[in-house]
Amino acid sequence: MEESYFISVDYNLHVNEDYDEEYPYLDGWAKITLHDEEGISKDIGSISFTIFHSNTLDDSFLIHDIADSVSGDMVHLINGFHQFSRASEVSYYEKVLCLNYIKIQKEYRKNSYGSFAISNIIKFSKILNVDFIILQPAPIEGEPEGIERKSIINRLTKFYSKFGFETFTTNFGDPIMIFDLEWYEL
Repeated sequence: MEESYFISVDYNLHVNEDYDEEYPYLDGWAKITLHDEEGISKDIGSISFTIFHSNTLDDSFLIHDIADSVSGDMVHLINGFHQFSRASEVSYYEKVLCLNYIKIQKEYRKNSYGSFAISNIIKFSKILNVDFIILQPAPIEGEPEGIERKSIINRLTKFYSKFGFETFTTNFGDPIMIFDLEWYEL
């Protein structure tokens, strides 16, 4: 007998905890929940992201300072994004969603739940009128080194490429991936 289920992704957004008018951004997270036909729900994963909106800034290049106030990884993403995207052709980025991670619990992987989650966050971003989604296709659990790290990065790059993310190699370390929502239709 085939099981019947559905997946939900429940989003939460909030203004950064240490809100400062000079460094505005939104933190976001979501839980990925599997629901079965009997009404039993199980959290099977999570998503973490940050949204920057440069049109709220007096100086559009402050987005680098804001990213630096969040983390070094965020600066890497923003710098790489500026280097390779169509945003480098204009003086502002508009809205950028930095995808920190999508994590599915090990026992639920290889069931297309990660694919569902990335498709869902792309739609969510389009509804919020986000212009770009950017990410670093690197492991989030531990810090594997050498061949293992490269293998994980290659696997994640292939995964995100299926959804239209483009890969760029930066001078700052690991590659970054960019999804331009300009042409994406819901």
